[in-house]
Amino acid sequence: MLVKSCLFTASFVLAISLATTAQASVTCAGKQHDIEEQIRYAQLHGNANQIAGLQKALQESREHCTDQALQAELQKHVSEKERKVGERQRELADAQASGKPGKIAKKQQRLEEAQQSCARCAVGNRRLG
Repeated sequence: MLVKSCLFTASFVLAISLATTAQASVTCAGKQHDIEEQIRYAQLHGNANQIAGLQKALQESREHCTDQALQAELQKHVSEKERKVGERQRELADAQASGKPGKIAKKQQRLEEAQQSCARCAVGNRRLG
């Protein structure tokens, strides 16, 4: 059970770390700094499982992280967000063709959300480049 908890914590930390990387620290050094900050926070609160997972994430980052790989990952995220915007634009056009105001409003809202998400991702990507 403890092993499952540690593995879950490590996976969760890596997911958070990737999300943080996309928006705040877009270099390996920044990513590692963020993990170190999380370790200090976990130590303050005595969370041994979280500390273990974070230390593993930090070790993995130090061994395998490259700024070029982060750049490629961020570009992949931007491309996915751009694809989603295109999909939402097509959905809105279909809704407009149907002439149903409720459907149009719903699709317009989804398009705006996709555009905002794309813009946030692109800003994070420009910081590294």
